[in-house]
Amino acid sequence: MFRKSITVILMIAILFSFVNLGGLTVYAENLIIGTEETYSFTSTVTADNVLTLQNRNKDYVVYYRDGSVKEYGRDSSITSLTVPNRGKAIVTARTNSISCTYNDFTVNFETNPVLNVKVIPARETFTFKNNSVAALNLLSNNRPCDYVLYAKDGSIASYPCR
Repeated sequence: MFRKSITVILMIAILFSFVNLGGLTVYAENLIIGTEETYSFTSTVTADNVLTLQNRNKDYVVYYRDGSVKEYGRDSSITSLTVPNRGKAIVTARTNSISCTYNDFTVNFETNPVLNVKVIPARETFTFKNNSVAALNLLSNNRPCDYVLYAKDGSIASYPCR
């Protein structure tokens, strides 16, 4: 029984580190995101906050406080994300685990990957239906496409043309 208690304490101790910033010691936390796992990081401070990420092959989305998208990446090798005032970052480890270092974030495990990808071949049509109560963002790789957004009643909400 005593040996198991020591093991647990040592495992927990590995998850925390201290960062020295010009004589000021800041408590930082570390998290390993396993392959195909997703975590959200919600900033608890009123200034921009940095989330440090190691390893490649991650999908991520950074949101402003109002829920609009600041930036996103697919299969990215980015090493830090700047999360705006009270904003959120969601990160999915794709093929390798990711080591994250952070301070002043509320962290939650998410059951779904941050990005669901659907490749639509040229000249084909695809329908996306939002079945949730929240607004969802559709993001493209910026290739020219035509699309129509419909309201719940079936009327055309917008028809942005390129």
